[in-house]
Amino acid sequence: MDPERIVTVRNLRSLVVWALVAYLVYVIAQAIAQALLIFGVALFAATVLDGPIRYLDRHGLSRASSVAIILLLVVAGAAVVIAVSARPIMLELRELTTKAPAYGHAIERRVTEFAGQYPFIGEQLANGDVSRSLSNLGKTIASGLGRFSVGILGGLFAAVLIFVTALYAVVDPKPLVRGIVMAAPRRYQRVTLRIVVGVSDQIQAWARATLWLMVIVGVACGLGLWAIGVRSALLFGVLAGIGEAIPTIGPILTAIPPALVAFADEPMKAVWVLLLFLVVQQLEQHLLVPRIMAAALKLHPVSVLFFVVALGGILGPLGVLLATPLAAAVKVAHRELRADARRQAENTDPPHRANPPEVSEQ
Repeated sequence: MDPERIVTVRNLRSLVVWALVAYLVYVIAQAIAQALLIFGVALFAATVLDGPIRYLDRHGLSRASSVAIILLLVVAGAAVVIAVSARPIMLELRELTTKAPAYGHAIERRVTEFAGQYPFIGEQLANGDVSRSLSNLGKTIASGLGRFSVGILGGLFAAVLIFVTALYAVVDPKPLVRGIVMAAPRRYQRVTLRIVVGVSDQIQAWARATLWLMVIVGVACGLGLWAIGVRSALLFGVLAGIGEAIPTIGPILTAIPPALVAFADEPMKAVWVLLLFLVVQQLEQHLLVPRIMAAALKLHPVSVLFFVVALGGILGPLGVLLATPLAAAVKVAHRELRADARRQAENTDPPHRANPPEVSEQ
């Protein structure tokens, strides 16, 4: 047996100090990251609003008048939508949450009846805890809603901060754009200005296209579910419209809840639900997307899916929603940088002036 050893830490005070410093750096970095995220979302919102504001500017209105008109239209539209649809959607959501355990038992019963015809499938289901998983569906949804309600206050504060920041940015964007351009080295100021203008155009095109697709798909799915006789058709139609903003995987995810509810009611009804979503998505992919989204952005689906996975892992749902415009922004930046390098190689770019490029408000 080794004799008992006494370990002494000579630099305990230094270790404590460095640990506190590391913790403070972490907290400060986290706060800065949240501020940058809010600032970025506010700039994104300001860029989206800048399109219709410039349209009014070209028709003789002042910048202040254009901003006031657009803001009034946005607030009035949001108020009308909330007043008309908020109560029915919340009622359907409460009904869906309350009846989720019953839906789980009904689905289990349907699956058991189907598995009774195939003994091998029945044995596999018997080995798993299907009953517990399905019966706990309502508790899972309810707990998720509870956590969501806890974060409502913080979300409202962030929304107000984003709104105020976007308002200041959209009222007078010229100093902000000039600051972004002047932050780049003199050699890249012109190409930076072209990137800013190109990214702004792409974001505005994406916002217009996405809004149209969300409305069309949401209305089509909602009416189709109502015609089939699926409960909570309004709620599922709204979810289908929101899912349209999530590239590639959004339509698939939003088809699952109404299919499960329909399957709990009648298996054949679930087949009709899946056919409805399949037809709507096929019409969207072959008729609407080429005319609306593809013509505006011209992005490869693989690149968009990469941004969805990457940003979704970093920022969560917000990153998924911003994946397509950020992919378009990266494409614009890459295109302009390559064009600038080609111009420099061919010596076709005119010599830079001593003064930085002038940034117009338009």
